[in-house]
Amino acid sequence: MAENIGEKSGLSQEQQMSRGKFETLKNGIRNSLMMGNRLYKEGNLTRESLGEALKGVEKIFINLKKQYPNDPELREIEAYYVDLSGDFEKGDKVELDSSYDKIVSDMRMELENSKIKKENPENSGLKDVVDKLKTAGIKPTYVLTSGDKKAKTIVYFMGIHPHPKATPEDQAAIAKSQKHIFDAIEGGVSGEITHTFFGEGVPSGKEIDVRNIQFDQLPENHPAKAMGQMAEYQASKKMGSKLHVVGMENLDMFNDVQSGGRVSDYRISINNVVIADNVVDNLNQSGEQIAFMSLGASHELKETTPLPISQVLAYKGVNVVVVDAATPYYKL
Repeated sequence: MAENIGEKSGLSQEQQMSRGKFETLKNGIRNSLMMGNRLYKEGNLTRESLGEALKGVEKIFINLKKQYPNDPELREIEAYYVDLSGDFEKGDKVELDSSYDKIVSDMRMELENSKIKKENPENSGLKDVVDKLKTAGIKPTYVLTSGDKKAKTIVYFMGIHPHPKATPEDQAAIAKSQKHIFDAIEGGVSGEITHTFFGEGVPSGKEIDVRNIQFDQLPENHPAKAMGQMAEYQASKKMGSKLHVVGMENLDMFNDVQSGGRVSDYRISINNVVIADNVVDNLNQSGEQIAFMSLGASHELKETTPLPISQVLAYKGVNVVVVDAATPYYKL
């Protein structure tokens, strides 16, 4: 879990960077690497310009690493940098590939070695949060605690996604799952538990106003068509400014892997790490103590992913309450 270790770096107080500025620079570096990779692959960035960009990233990265040498997100960013710069220096095809495998492997080992485990909601350190949720009609399935007494909390709704190729049986299960989440959002907002929901398909930190999107008028094959059926967007239409739907994706990275044909593995492995980073950073910068989010069950169940999203989130420094809105309606 990330910690402020500026005092251990040997730098003077004047040289030490504020945590807020550090997070901003760190996110900027990660996004620059992802964007540079995409632009170069699309032919919109010359090899020379990519080389200059990598040199600039290296200078900033070295300074950050001096002050926060044990920050786990910096280790992930370093893997991306080493991957791209290694390809560049060897004259190979420049793309992110080996870094994904390294980060997944490292994170899997760290999760196995951590003390993070599922707890009974009634006997956990999150009893106050659990009681609030139950009062709002939300039934937690299990919880995970980060170990940080000051940690904020994510309520993760494990759901079933709408998708264009769903069978009638699938559609019935999806509707029940999304209704489960919709009702929970209504209870959470009216009960003043939270006004923030982290949603899929939107860039990290970007708030989306669904009132400006006519989902029903989109072509049937439009990628956003199914999003209109998702609980958070339906709830946002109804609640307006009472509910803030905030993105949690790095779309440059998503599109890069999707174009390489690795989208299924990506969505439930390396992407869980990226989403967790984004959610934790955005939650910690917000005024909320509790926020809601939803991802498909394949991001959580050990039968489908080596990196359950709840464990990654807890490892990254937030408490997690998992609400199963999937398996009661659909056999996965």
